[in-house]
Amino acid sequence: MVVPLPGIAPPGKAAQGTVISIRGHVVEVLFTEEKPRLYDLLYFKDDQSLFMEVFSSSSNDAFFCLALGSPALLYRGAKVIDTQKPVLLPVGKAMLGRIIDVFGRPLDQGLPIKPEGY
Repeated sequence: MVVPLPGIAPPGKAAQGTVISIRGHVVEVLFTEEKPRLYDLLYFKDDQSLFMEVFSSSSNDAFFCLALGSPALLYRGAKVIDTQKPVLLPVGKAMLGRIIDVFGRPLDQGLPIKPEGY
């Protein structure tokens, strides 16, 4: 089961890009309209559990991203969505003693996290 991340924009309201190359975990994405910022989190439109972080630009319209999971399902021409946010982790007393993944989702089968902020 995929747990959505907080603040993820729906595909219709966010900038959309196209994968133009894949080299291991480095994915090059082309954005012709609105451009992502460095450290923005992108996700694969067909599988919203695969995220990428923008780490560099290769031209005015193309950006290198680091796949934060297995890029096995990615392909050239795949659509990706810009969340327009960096990776955000929950903070607060609710986090004490909890085990979370890199996106702040609980891994310890505990109650859902109600953070005080991000």
